[in-house]
Amino acid sequence: MIRKLMMGGLVLVPVGALAGLHVSSAAPQPSLEPGQELSDAEQRRAEQLERLENKNEEQRAARRARNVDTLRAMQGGWQLIDYTSTIMPDPGRQDIAFVVVGGEFLTIEIHMGYFDENDTLRARLHQTGSYRLNFNEESDLLAQLLIGTMDVGDGFTDFQIPGVVSIYEADVHGDVLTLISEDYSRFKFERIKTGALTELLYEEVDWLPGAQEREELAATRILEASVEGDAAPVDHSTNLEKEGSPETKGPPSF
Repeated sequence: MIRKLMMGGLVLVPVGALAGLHVSSAAPQPSLEPGQELSDAEQRRAEQLERLENKNEEQRAARRARNVDTLRAMQGGWQLIDYTSTIMPDPGRQDIAFVVVGGEFLTIEIHMGYFDENDTLRARLHQTGSYRLNFNEESDLLAQLLIGTMDVGDGFTDFQIPGVVSIYEADVHGDVLTLISEDYSRFKFERIKTGALTELLYEEVDWLPGAQEREELAATRILEASVEGDAAPVDHSTNLEKEGSPETKGPPSF
């Protein structure tokens, strides 16, 4: 189930915990007086209700798992490759947009221009926004606006109202992210390939322990000189000049 969307931004509804967590009560049980027992029919009814509640909980757990998988697949940077709008005319329109998803947060910036047959710019629009993501019971993606702006025409920009929620159908297939809004406009993004810096971010970098060891060695020398009463000046440079600059021992530059 999907709902409404604005020009190209994401606007969403405040929700509870990540991945569409659902709060429910246990299946109701017939009230009994002290010493009273359930009849066979009441017992069967209670067992049916318990089985139904267990099945519902299993379905909710499976839905939460799918939502988390979707959010995990959305992590990273994305570039708009196609925008099919039900509210913005297509002829002469050119779009560019980037989305970055980190954890349960999303930022987007959209630039849109209309050009005539002579390739002259006749109108332009832009929208920005930062959102907090969640999912509802139908596994729709909810994007709650934290801060954002929208071009309202004639060179004026307006602030969007924080807390507004947009609802999307989200799908990640390989390196393509598709968002379908409430008005059935379709945004298709392609994953932006990361470089060596991102790879190093999640690796053990061997040059860092070396720098740390040099700092510890310098501190040890200062302490030893203090204990021994050595009046000679202590070199606080951690011997970087003697052992080589970071450029010669550090990671590749970017």
